[in-house]
Amino acid sequence: MQQKVLIVGSGPAGLSAAFFLSGHGFDVTVAERLGNDQYDRYHRICGGGISRSTFKTLSPMEPKGILNEFEHTKLIWPDGTEIRMRTPGYILDRPTFLSHLRSDCEDDVRFIHESVDSICMIDGGFSVHSLDGDVGMFDWVIGADGASSIVRKDIFGSEPVSSCSATEFTVDRQPDDELIIRLSDNGSGSYSWEFPHGDMTGTGGMKGEHSEDEYIFRGSRKIPVGGVGRIVKGHAFLIGDAAAMANPVCYGGLKAALIAGRKAAESIIRDDPERLQRWWDRTILSDRRFMDFNRRLKEWTPEDMHDAVRPFKSGHVILPGILACITRPRNIHMYFGCLFAFRYGW
Repeated sequence: MQQKVLIVGSGPAGLSAAFFLSGHGFDVTVAERLGNDQYDRYHRICGGGISRSTFKTLSPMEPKGILNEFEHTKLIWPDGTEIRMRTPGYILDRPTFLSHLRSDCEDDVRFIHESVDSICMIDGGFSVHSLDGDVGMFDWVIGADGASSIVRKDIFGSEPVSSCSATEFTVDRQPDDELIIRLSDNGSGSYSWEFPHGDMTGTGGMKGEHSEDEYIFRGSRKIPVGGVGRIVKGHAFLIGDAAAMANPVCYGGLKAALIAGRKAAESIIRDDPERLQRWWDRTILSDRRFMDFNRRLKEWTPEDMHDAVRPFKSGHVILPGILACITRPRNIHMYFGCLFAFRYGW
C-alpha cells in the first residue's frame, strides 16, 4: 500500500519536497490555499536572490526563470564605508521558477486548492481538515505553509524566535549589476536593499526602512527567523518559513527552503524522519552565530558600528578582516556572522 504524504503549502519549500518525492512511489498531495493571482503576487515579494552554488546541491533541479545574474554584493555602512564581497548568484522571477518546479513534478503529485484548517495526530497518522471538510488521512505531513503555519500550530505548538516585516518595490529605473545592502544605524538592526530585476530595479527594506514614491509593484510580508526548536515530530516536518529557516542577518530564505524540501523528501524516502532534524542541527544554515549577530546589531550604537567597520575603509575584506579580528576581538562573531550570511545565506 502506498504511503500517503501531504505537503501543506506550495511555495519553494513545499514544491522542492514534492519535486524530490516524485517518482519514488509515494502518494503525494500538495495543498495550497492561495488562488493563482494571490499566489503569484505573494511570491513576487522578496526571496528572488540565490547563489549559483545552491543548485549544485539541488541537482537535478534547475534555476529556471532567471532574470539577472550577479557576481558581487556591496555592503554599505552608515558612515559610507563600502565592502564588496564576491557572491555569484541569480535573481529569479520567483513565480516563474515555482511554475516550472510544479510542472516538473505534477505527473506524480496531486495538487489541490484547499485551505487546511486543522491537523490531528491519530494512531500514528494525521487526520487533516479544511474549511470545506475532510482532506483525508495521511502517513506523513510536511508543513511548508509559511510564517503562520497551521502544521506548526497544531502539531508542534511552537513559535519562531523572532520575525520581521519586509516591504519590497519594483521601480522603473536602470538597475545596477550587483546587490546593494545599506545598513541602518537607528538601533533596529534593519537595512534596505537594491538589486537588478530584469531591466528594472528591485528595492526594499526591513521594518519600514525604505519607501518609494512611484513604483510598478509593492508588497509586504513577515519573515520569521531564528528557528522554532524541533522541526520533526514523528512523521510531521516543518520546513521553510514554517520552521523560521530564513537567515537572521540577510533574511534570505529561498536557499534554506529549497534544500530543506530536499532533505524532508530524503527523510521520507529513507524512512528516517530524524534525518531532517540532524541535518538542520548541523548545517551552517542554522548556525547560532547568525542569531547572535541579529541580537547584537540591535544593541549597537552608531559609534559601535563606525568603530567596527573602520578597518574596512579600503573596501577589501580578507586582510582588513584579519586586522579587525586582532584589534577588535569583541566583534569576531559579528564579522564572521556578516561574512557567512552573505556567503551561505543566499
